[in-house]
Amino acid sequence: LSAAATVKGVAKFEGTAPAPKKLDLTTDAWCKTNHEVFTENLLVDAQGGLMNALVYVKELDMHAKEFPAPAGDAKLTQKGCRYQPHVLALRTNQPLAIVNADQTSHNYHFVGKRNEEINRTQSKPSTDMHTFTRAEINASFNCDMHAWMSARVHVFDHPCFTVSEVTGAFEIKGVPPGTYHLVFQHESAQAQEIEITVGAGETKDVGSITFKK
Repeated sequence: LSAAATVKGVAKFEGTAPAPKKLDLTTDAWCKTNHEVFTENLLVDAQGGLMNALVYVKELDMHAKEFPAPAGDAKLTQKGCRYQPHVLALRTNQPLAIVNADQTSHNYHFVGKRNEEINRTQSKPSTDMHTFTRAEINASFNCDMHAWMSARVHVFDHPCFTVSEVTGAFEIKGVPPGTYHLVFQHESAQAQEIEITVGAGETKDVGSITFKK
């Protein structure tokens, strides 16, 4: 969209976040011998930047057909006995490569409300492909073989979404001019939304968005 706008800002966490905890990997000898895995449900940097916050524009469902098809595959990798990324956001009908990069078997178990459940064991190493046909937020991937492994999954029928970086920074490109609600969600903090208006070609900086536990 030639007249599209960009929305950016920084997700911040209010207060002191607990340090990530080391997880018990004793159920898999290969994982325990080769890796250390820590909790990822609340990752905050020294400046309070909040990683893995989902940010998306509401009211765009009606415009879904106007957006071009997604470019390239999304990827969910089982590496180091954890899912990478911990929060995955992708488009409907976008190919998703589910990769086992470890020298041990994994199971990927997708559970959502609008897309079909998936429950498959994946040998070492290998890649499976999948596509989600329906938009939905707050679905999940888990590994039934390794109870500590989990990833959040968000599927959109438009491209105006992102996940905040390690510093909390986020940027959404391709927003059509108009007035919308910008929604912020995080698995360990309160969801919120703000109203924004963007003009053609504008870059709107919404500043710091503060999350509370």
